[in-house]
Amino acid sequence: MASRVYLELNYKEERKINFFKNKQRSSSKTETKILKNISTTPKDSEFRPQSPLKHAKKYFEVRRISYQTINQKYNKTQLPSTIPRPLSNKSERNRSISPKKLTIKRFNSNKNNSFEDTDPIPNSPSRTYYNERLIWRKRKDKSFPLCILNFNGVLGDNYKMHSSDTESKFVFVEGVKSGLRLLNTEFYIVIVSWYSRKLTKQLIGLLEEQDIEFDALYIVRHRNLKYRFRHNYCQILEDFQVKDSFNETILITSLVINREEMIERRGADLFYESTLSGCNRYTTIGLPPDCTELKVNPLCVLVPHCKTSEDKISLLELSKYILGIKNKCLGQLENADFDGVVSLPCEHQDLPLIPQRPKSDSGLRFLVYTFCRSRKLRPPISRKSSKFK
Repeated sequence: MASRVYLELNYKEERKINFFKNKQRSSSKTETKILKNISTTPKDSEFRPQSPLKHAKKYFEVRRISYQTINQKYNKTQLPSTIPRPLSNKSERNRSISPKKLTIKRFNSNKNNSFEDTDPIPNSPSRTYYNERLIWRKRKDKSFPLCILNFNGVLGDNYKMHSSDTESKFVFVEGVKSGLRLLNTEFYIVIVSWYSRKLTKQLIGLLEEQDIEFDALYIVRHRNLKYRFRHNYCQILEDFQVKDSFNETILITSLVINREEMIERRGADLFYESTLSGCNRYTTIGLPPDCTELKVNPLCVLVPHCKTSEDKISLLELSKYILGIKNKCLGQLENADFDGVVSLPCEHQDLPLIPQRPKSDSGLRFLVYTFCRSRKLRPPISRKSSKFK
């Protein structure tokens, strides 16, 4: 009987010793981690006393690893993935209980989308000797007069970066987007570019980036073979089916003189600079010539070129001025007031080496616009000296 009890005690002691030994067996990674955290020899416990914080940390890691093994065995959907955070106040509780309202962006049908419906492209050729039609967005079912704007000097210009000839950038005048949007309510808008195709392509990209609205865009062809002071707009008038240009067309162009000279000069002196040579004596850009065959007689609005003076006009103020002219004459531009009349030589006349002063007894009606708000220079900010030195 005693021998049996002795054998049982020895068997239990051998099981304890085997339990504390590091056994190598094929098991999962999580189970080996559990054994490493649990198994400690009596020598380690004697020479390396564990602090209560480390013991609690090991206990937490064992619980975490064992929890992962349980999730692998059972279905994950049975256990909650996230623990709900307690709500702090009453408003958050009501917000969590009430259903969330979905914010859906809808198209505003009340907004005036003027370029939604466009007329078909004209059957006339898109390229003539003078112009080429690049963009066509004429609005449908509208009966507006035509407003032609030469981009150079009116809407902006191309400035060269530093002194290099390769790099350049476009700079717009103030109020281009808002001004054209205002003109868009009562006019068809046509922009004419006097740049090369490469620069005009860059200009079109900038106009589309800023969402500037217009009905058509043309480029001037053969710029090096003809003079810049005059231009033929017959193709644009045919595309927009303008029958009476005297009553249905406004042209906005610039003069290559500064604003102070435009205020001082009168009559033909606005269009002629005797100190220059050749055809550079004419200060206009793309003004229609006086010719009986062309029959293009728009009302011309002259503004100072944006490069000639520091005080630049605002296109929004210019648009208000043009709409005021149209409303004053009740839409009949033939009855509009004008500052003078000018007649430039046409293509059928041979220009002498020394160009003559233009005539001012008949020809195109013109208006001079030089209104510019002077910018107030603010004094420099003066800071008080600190009390502590």
